[in-house]
Amino acid sequence: MLRGNCRVHRSGDRWGKYTVAMGCKVKVNSAGYLAFRLFWNRMRSWEGTHFKDTPENRRLIQARSILIEAEMKAGVFNYLKWFPHGNRAHLFESAQAEAKPMTIDEYFDQWIKKKVPPLVRKSAERDYRQHFSRYILPVLGDHLVSSINTQLLEDLRHDLIDHSCLSVKFTRNILDGSLRAMLRDSRLVDHLIKDDPFIGLTWPDKIEREPDPFTGAERDEILDHFKAKVAFYFPFIYVLFWTGMRPSEVTALRWGDVDLLKGTASITKSRHLQSESAPKTKGSRRVVHMLPTVVDIIRELKPLRVTETAYVFLNKEGRPISSGNWAKDYWYAPMRAHGIRERTFYSTRHTYISTALSEGVNIKWISEQCGTSVTMIEKHYGKYIGTEGDAPLRDLLAGKSAKKSENFSS
Repeated sequence: MLRGNCRVHRSGDRWGKYTVAMGCKVKVNSAGYLAFRLFWNRMRSWEGTHFKDTPENRRLIQARSILIEAEMKAGVFNYLKWFPHGNRAHLFESAQAEAKPMTIDEYFDQWIKKKVPPLVRKSAERDYRQHFSRYILPVLGDHLVSSINTQLLEDLRHDLIDHSCLSVKFTRNILDGSLRAMLRDSRLVDHLIKDDPFIGLTWPDKIEREPDPFTGAERDEILDHFKAKVAFYFPFIYVLFWTGMRPSEVTALRWGDVDLLKGTASITKSRHLQSESAPKTKGSRRVVHMLPTVVDIIRELKPLRVTETAYVFLNKEGRPISSGNWAKDYWYAPMRAHGIRERTFYSTRHTYISTALSEGVNIKWISEQCGTSVTMIEKHYGKYIGTEGDAPLRDLLAGKSAKKSENFSS
């Protein structure tokens, strides 16, 4: 099967030696037409277009080049999709025609070997293995990959919800998450199926959980509890409540990410299940501005001798904090002790955002600080936005008059 991606570099002979890289470049041929220069799967290919080299055409072709290279990097580049009549189409058509039929069980065995960190998040690998071993393979394992259709997916969904008593949300995670990911690769990478069987599978609208922040008094009680009972973790909780960072971002923070002079922390990674990966979304990669009290706490926490790669927050054994395990051991105790309704660990972030909105902090600034969109904040936190109406404008015009007989600027 032809798949994968590598850029080719010339090195002496006509075709050059191959190195591990990939790419799609836009070139101009001798007739003045734009063309793609592809480097992937230890192959190179020159694919012409019918577009003359003009600024407008170059922008169009360059945009396609970016999409192609992104697919190469994601490992899902489909040559025949982009170049059905390309110079190397015969190779892929031949490979597709000769592909051996595989069962879901057989294909999963080879597919899951590629779904390991850092190529996927550790939590994704865990979910893939659990979902397939417990729910998918016992039912569909003997079916050919090419035989999977919408009706089979609907039957499996019905079985999981009605007979296994799974929730719609969990069932959707199994089918629309794990199974869909594997069938997508079987279609786009290995060409075992032609059509997407999920196109005809519809789901009810998701019931989204609204943010559930603590009140200011509840937050302070929790912080006081940690300060008095588990002082070792007080800085960790304080930073969570007063920066808006996600727990996975705080546990991944290294001393090299923190600038105490500027009062900032760079979010470049997240940590989950003892594994690190890129932040949750592209917008999550950001610089967090820390309040003076947060800077003071982190400054006191910093050892005299520490490397930039050392973690800022450690557990009592001197290892990086695992937020899931930590929450089970420490998070719920102060709420139970003080009669506070229990919320998830993530509610520290909800509390920061709701507090900032209630205090009139600019919503655009909050979105950049927390690595989320203004739209999301307005949708989920709208009730916390200040409701002073036109009070600021009234204050601006206090003592002034617009009567013709009076000076407006006085």
